[in-house]
Amino acid sequence: MICVSPLLSIMLDQQGKYKNDKFSVEFVGEAQTDRTVHKKVVNGEVQLLYISPESIIDNHKYRDMLLTPIYKQRLVALVVDEAHCIRTWGDKFRRAFSKLGDLRSIVPSGVNIMALTATATQQTFHVIKERLSMNRPVLVSTSPFRNNIAYVVVPKIDGDQFCATICTDLRIKRSSYPKTVIFVRSYTDCCTIYLGFRREMGKEILDPLGAPEMSQFLLVDVFTRVNTQEKKEQVMASFKVVESTLRIVIATTAFGMGVDCPNIHQIFHWGSPSVKEEYVQEVGRAGRDGEESVATIFSEKVGKHTSREMKEYLENSTVCRRRLLFQEFLSYSEKDITVREIKCCDICKYVIC
Repeated sequence: MICVSPLLSIMLDQQGKYKNDKFSVEFVGEAQTDRTVHKKVVNGEVQLLYISPESIIDNHKYRDMLLTPIYKQRLVALVVDEAHCIRTWGDKFRRAFSKLGDLRSIVPSGVNIMALTATATQQTFHVIKERLSMNRPVLVSTSPFRNNIAYVVVPKIDGDQFCATICTDLRIKRSSYPKTVIFVRSYTDCCTIYLGFRREMGKEILDPLGAPEMSQFLLVDVFTRVNTQEKKEQVMASFKVVESTLRIVIATTAFGMGVDCPNIHQIFHWGSPSVKEEYVQEVGRAGRDGEESVATIFSEKVGKHTSREMKEYLENSTVCRRRLLFQEFLSYSEKDITVREIKCCDICKYVIC
């Protein structure tokens, strides 16, 4: 089985979950340093292979591998994970996603094709079907809506003011501050916000006070694509520990998929998301333990890369944000919105929807 996955962090996380099982799981890509893995993969000795769309589309050694007798005989499934990226990324900076349908002409006709995503609107569903040449696919779906998350949109403030606001609580609560992810739109923004925390907190960014300047003592850290693999793994492992010192992760989209930390209860977006699928993916990091959580966008003036649907959501001042956010997603129903004694959104204030 081959699973096409967009991010190395997802591949490593999934591989780790199968580590003790009785079948072989490997990934290939730039971060794979074990030279024997490539040989095992080409020889068909790996039962579950994780690979990026760029590797399987643009790298001839892996594309040609699918034409070998061993793969023609033994390949049973081709899976595209985070398949919404076919639409959200395939037309922009990772065009290999939009070419995954080419593999249908290479693999045998009997190979099962599966596309997986937790966030697909009706339009995205049709794009995935078309680009993967899926005729009459069997759809198994459930709504991405979760009624333990409240949604808020406020005007964007400058980075120093944003950091100072959060640090007021962080100084008091320290390692009991609610687990929080701050999503930003670029690596530059990531640096801006992290340095803002550094200036505001000084040595108080370490816990306990007086601890040495080492990653394991940081209350705030960064997760981006440009981090070393060792750094990514360290941040991820620390954040997954319920009682960890690390309370706030500043991240780009790389943290928005495949990250399963049970007790994240606060999501901030410093800057406006581009599309609804991306936003719902990122907000979906919160409240996985069923506890009440809040997702706040610090919204700026929308630009040309912001979708019409996301623009409508950000500028809305009359309609329940939950309804407006989820109404276009597969399997959404008005019945999803149930009355609960928790905050719904900044439009409804409290659940009256």
